[in-house]
Amino acid sequence: MKLGRFDESIAMYNKALAIDANFVASYIGIGNDQLFKGQPAAARETFAKIAKVARNTGEKRTAHFWTAASYVYEGATDKALAEIEANFALSGAEQDGGTQSGDLNLMGDILREAGRLDDALVRYKKAVDVSEAASVPPEAKAATRRNYLFEQARAAVAKHDLPTAKAKAAEYGTEVAARKVPFELRQQQEVEGLIALEEMRYAAAAQAFAKANQQDPRILLYTAVALKGAGDTARAAEMARKAATFNQLSFNYAYVRGKALKMQGTSH
Repeated sequence: MKLGRFDESIAMYNKALAIDANFVASYIGIGNDQLFKGQPAAARETFAKIAKVARNTGEKRTAHFWTAASYVYEGATDKALAEIEANFALSGAEQDGGTQSGDLNLMGDILREAGRLDDALVRYKKAVDVSEAASVPPEAKAATRRNYLFEQARAAVAKHDLPTAKAKAAEYGTEVAARKVPFELRQQQEVEGLIALEEMRYAAAAQAFAKANQQDPRILLYTAVALKGAGDTARAAEMARKAATFNQLSFNYAYVRGKALKMQGTSH
């Protein structure tokens, strides 16, 4: 996918499809190019083609996953949820509780980003419950329980409930420190950054976000906001640009693209 040269990118993907009409990656690429062009309805038509050629549950799930993202771009939260609920049903038919737990976490994220925090927390808690009942390794269940602490902390920040946020972040930090899983360490920095941002400790927030997941466009946008608050307008503008022009396939980009474009003063 060539940054900003979406029509050229689509043409290349179509060449691949002319060779192999079942090449799912091309449909994903075309659909995302269409999303970046501001054409979510066209993107959904493309993602629907994945469902038509799907050879297995994974490919069916891919169609629903990216269709959900297209609705997030439009702010159509309930329609996005319906797509992930369809994936939840697919996983349920295969008695794949571990994957269902992940689906519930994604539903929680969609709801949290839409400001529906209590509904999000219900999904996060259900993700733990489903994981506990699933035929997955004990460490996978423990990781889901740890993630719930992280999600509770993030939701508490969004609710401006700093005492709860700090308590959950501290509990998560203790759990993470004992295991030193890189992904979780980056999540810990994310929540510490969010707390600092809420407290208007902008420099501290930017420092924390610098240690968080740089492959997550949300982190890039959070960093831009923190830098702007700290008075570093040049670096804030650069981070906003990076968030707005994020050049990887990422569901999280749907949450931030519009905000990042607005922050850097563009609309397309």
